[in-house]
Amino acid sequence: MNIIYQDKRVIAISKPAGIETIQLAEKLSNDIISLHPIHRLDKDTTGVLLLAKNEETKNEIQAQFQNRTIKKIYQTICTGKTPDAFIVEGFIARDPKRKKPFIFSFLPSKTMRGKWRHSKSQFTKIKDLAYKNNPLCQLEAEISTGRTHQIRVHLLNQGFPVLGDKVYHNKNSKKIASFLKAKRQMLHSEKLTFFNSETKQNQTIVAPLPDDFVRILNLLKT
Repeated sequence: MNIIYQDKRVIAISKPAGIETIQLAEKLSNDIISLHPIHRLDKDTTGVLLLAKNEETKNEIQAQFQNRTIKKIYQTICTGKTPDAFIVEGFIARDPKRKKPFIFSFLPSKTMRGKWRHSKSQFTKIKDLAYKNNPLCQLEAEISTGRTHQIRVHLLNQGFPVLGDKVYHNKNSKKIASFLKAKRQMLHSEKLTFFNSETKQNQTIVAPLPDDFVRILNLLKT
């Protein structure tokens, strides 16, 4: 595992795709130290994952997540031509029809089942891309909330599903993913900023883009 930051209280790794957060924490723990996940990334999402070396640190930094003082920046490749900048804000809940794990609504009605949670993502275009006349975009996403599958659900709702997403996709994104051999969602947790009580300063951790993400960027025309 690629350790990208470590001090007496926390360790940050660049999480690879294909492994659950809890499983990864267990794999990295040993007889001397037990690591505690402070937050989670989806199984096939890569990037900055922060783990605590004790329960006290875990609770302290989780409080920062709950108070929304943590800054979380992602990069993604999505299908379609997006605006230069846009915000998606609304509510996410489990899908009662179970067609997908989660669904989105700007204004959920009282007749809709499930516990609806507020969500907000801000997207900024990095550059336009294309594959055989199919438009794609590389985006930066900053999330104000941290709902499960939030970025993936928000982009699907806007008609710009994440490339390679096996759950939140449409026919076109599925076809392009097949052409490009995108075997997982192109979503990467690039930066995470939290207040580090060890140094008494804000700490920003950066994870470089993984090889499969870079490979697909290199295949796409700008």
